[in-house]
Amino acid sequence: RAGRNGTPLAHALSEAPEGDRDALAFILSNMPTVDLARVEKGFLLETVALAREAREQFPWGETIPNDVYLTYVLPPRVSQEPLERWRPFLHAELSARLEGVRSMKEAALEVNRWWGERVGFRPTQRRDQGVFETLASGYGRCEEMMIVHISALRSVCIPARQAWTPYWA
Repeated sequence: RAGRNGTPLAHALSEAPEGDRDALAFILSNMPTVDLARVEKGFLLETVALAREAREQFPWGETIPNDVYLTYVLPPRVSQEPLERWRPFLHAELSARLEGVRSMKEAALEVNRWWGERVGFRPTQRRDQGVFETLASGYGRCEEMMIVHISALRSVCIPARQAWTPYWA
């Protein structure tokens, strides 16, 4: 499904540390074809490594079952936003703020406060903005706000997923 990008992605699997290969294989097997055709192997290797490092860093990381971690922490995208390297930025922003926090619940509340200080609601366009565009402007529609929030949670190894309702008239 990756077309010409298949060889670089196969190299990514062989270059990944042994402990990261299952996570990388999970991403690749669940990634839309359009992403497989153009995603860079460095992006994928970084995504897997940073997710693992966050899992090792925070005390709640070891309590997350592997299937939940793979499905709700590891993914590099929440919805239809552009693929971006948000993990290093958000992790750096939130790590200091979470220093001394021992529970996932406390951490989630602190991430919620951080996010709420930076993003407010305002209609944009129909196509989803990425994390950085929403943070730079300070606003986004509901889905864009959710994308930033979920990405921030995932960057510090808190499982998160979207829950939504169809367009409200």
